Amino acid sequence: MTDTKMTNLEIITKRIERELAEAKSNLAIAQLDYDTFEEEGDHEAMAELRQEISELVKLVEELEEELAVANDNDDLDDILNEGPSIMTKVYTIKHTRMSTGAERTQTGTLAELIDAYSYTLKSGKAYERERGNAKINMSPKTVESLVTNLNRAINNSSSLGSANGFYELVV
Repeated sequence: MTDTKMTNLEIITKRIERELAEAKSNLAIAQLDYDTFEEEGDHEAMAELRQEISELVKLVEELEEELAVANDNDDLDDILNEGPSIMTKVYTIKHTRMSTGAERTQTGTLAELIDAYSYTLKSGKAYERERGNAKINMSPKTVESLVTNLNRAINNSSSLGSANGFYELVV
């Protein structure tokens, strides 16, 4: 039981650490490009990079905060200590595209599903500050919350505000 708890907690922590490392790398590259454009006097490119650097700094701060929460979160520890918990139970989530009717399923524990759908959650979170878009929880504590956040994420990132598909929990 202890091995499973550590593995699930490590999955979440490793995902955040990986995203944080990528964001820091992208930030360093953008800052180097900015310095190069500054030496060349290319003010248009510098203006574009200022916006990108600002967004990357915000992303790094959010990911550092998420990592701190994951490392210190008593709620997550409580969830992991509940015996045969939601973190060890296996779930199946189905994604259906309305235009074609195509269905895809993904099976795994809550931590594995969060890791598998991290890109969808992250892309939805990128648009959450736009008017009318929903907040996205990157670390949901239940599979139902994960499905809700996946549906919100695809709606946030769709061009018309309403996605061409939906996620549902297969019982």
